[in-house]
Amino acid sequence: MLRIELIRWRILRLPVFLQLPNKIFSIKLLHDQSGRSSAWIRASRGADALGKVVVTECSGRLFVNLCLLLGSGASIPAGIPTLKDITEQVLSGKGVMRDSFDIYIFGRRECLGHEIPDEFVPKIVAFLQVLRAEIDHYFSKYDLGTPSYEDMHYVVTQLYDSLYCEFDNPVVEPLLQKINPDVTRIAQENTGIYGQWRLDKFVWEAKKYIPDVVWQMLSKRPTCWDHLGCILAACRDPAFTKVDLVTLNHDIVIETCFRENATSLIDGFEEARNGFRLWNPRLYNSNEARLRLFKVHGSIDWFRFRRPGSLCEGDLIGIISGHDFAHPGGPNGEELEHTEGRPLILVGTFNKMWQYTHNIYAELFCRFYNTLKDADSLLISGYGFHDKGINARIIEWFYSAPHRKLVVVDPRASTIKDSARPAISRQWDMWKQAGRLVEVECGIDQTSWESIRAYLA
Repeated sequence: MLRIELIRWRILRLPVFLQLPNKIFSIKLLHDQSGRSSAWIRASRGADALGKVVVTECSGRLFVNLCLLLGSGASIPAGIPTLKDITEQVLSGKGVMRDSFDIYIFGRRECLGHEIPDEFVPKIVAFLQVLRAEIDHYFSKYDLGTPSYEDMHYVVTQLYDSLYCEFDNPVVEPLLQKINPDVTRIAQENTGIYGQWRLDKFVWEAKKYIPDVVWQMLSKRPTCWDHLGCILAACRDPAFTKVDLVTLNHDIVIETCFRENATSLIDGFEEARNGFRLWNPRLYNSNEARLRLFKVHGSIDWFRFRRPGSLCEGDLIGIISGHDFAHPGGPNGEELEHTEGRPLILVGTFNKMWQYTHNIYAELFCRFYNTLKDADSLLISGYGFHDKGINARIIEWFYSAPHRKLVVVDPRASTIKDSARPAISRQWDMWKQAGRLVEVECGIDQTSWESIRAYLA
């Protein structure tokens, strides 16, 4: 048996696959009790093992990178509202009001002990009910299930882009004409002190209302995070040279979990100065950045700020704490203003494809793209494969190398393909038959990292 010892593994960088003349060899990585890593080299066409590689100076780490992708299902055990919960809140408007900063919040306005009804929210809710009827008809016709607030926001965004000349979309015009009589009726029944709204005003307000309600709903502090023990163990596993955690969630469950468990990660924001953490994506490039977090859809605690009197090129993105929200201060103690007062989060469905090319989201999506290129294994939990932009990256990553493996941990793992986008569902069974897609039918809180790790071998 041929035995090779690698002393300076950081320079040699042994890959998961070795390509030698006329043959491709796969490697099965192992550990012994001393923490030394070893690997069996096996020809890809069923030949016997050709040799064993023993790595003597790897400090217990293997030569692979791991990427974990978490969807909203991974936050539900922490008490975070579900998609259904948020949709019901958006459609009811219960307890929501528009404050003096043009933000939709949970609260009530009173005068001399009497509640003053909000004029904006009832109009918006009535308008969304009109849109919901149109969306329901389409979803029912094509058996697409029950529409959510994400679907409603996508439609609202299309109407907004057409009415405000962001995009020329002739297909939208028939819908505008169809709903206009109902919208006019709503406007006439709810005039108020601000007068009668036109269609463009309904669309303008609805486009702000939906993300604001999402923000307010997700601002609830996580009640627990023990269910992420498996994810925490994966991130701490010394067998991986780098672990990248990608989440599509806006909440702060992951950050809370890692902070409470004294596990540091790089999230793209500098250490706090004067209660302000400044966005600095170059932190991801640090040699010390073994564990990185990418929030591709933004976060409820990310805001854009501007120095008074300056133009947009001087804008800062940051996380604030210890300040009056209405009067934030910068990292150097300077006075700042909110550019809009809303967090940077992506809401909707196919409109996200366009937003992936703008602002902080472009940086994050590019990082996600490069992260996948460097990853040998991808673990997914709580994601329903509905985002076309994310799905496209997963498919490209999967086919870019023959050894890459996808593990899906979900209570609906065996049926998740039925509701996934066609680009994923059409190939699901083929991936399984090839042994490169593994379904683990349980919640991330119902399994252990030791169990999941076995599937990645």
